[in-house]
Amino acid sequence: MEIIRYDHISLVRGDINDFEFYYGLKCEESNIKWSGFIGKPDREKLFSWYKNNVLDKKYEFFIIKNNNTYVGALYFKFNSTESCEFLGIGVSEKEQGKGIAVFALKRFIEYIIKNYPSCKIITTLIREDNLKSQQAFKRAGFLFSGKIEYKYLSSIARKIKMQRFEIELN
Repeated sequence: MEIIRYDHISLVRGDINDFEFYYGLKCEESNIKWSGFIGKPDREKLFSWYKNNVLDKKYEFFIIKNNNTYVGALYFKFNSTESCEFLGIGVSEKEQGKGIAVFALKRFIEYIIKNYPSCKIITTLIREDNLKSQQAFKRAGFLFSGKIEYKYLSSIARKIKMQRFEIELN
């Protein structure tokens, strides 16, 4: 198995040229499952979301690279000057299980500390049944807050239990 080094993982701000990679990532079976969908996303709808949220900078969106190879994506938004909500991370199926998500999350935390010094806490919701994501966030320093939320997923026509994870920044 390939050894992944922390200094090889970088976050690069996404732009219009990254959409095709992101679309391919969102079409992978594991990404479909954990995103709560029942099938591949409609390309035009996802492109519209990408333009409205990523290119218009409503969210901060990054491509995760291992050396110069695209391996995933992550995005987040600020709720206030002191709070950041982490919205999503996806690592390509062929790159999963190598620690890339943990390293990318640590890079993300470094980015927040450097660029948003007023941010005191980062929060995220993770599906209760997504144990691998929970483990990655814990390894990156996040803790389960004890808070539970239920989110309705139209793809499965029911509410799912989400656990809130947080990391306090100094």
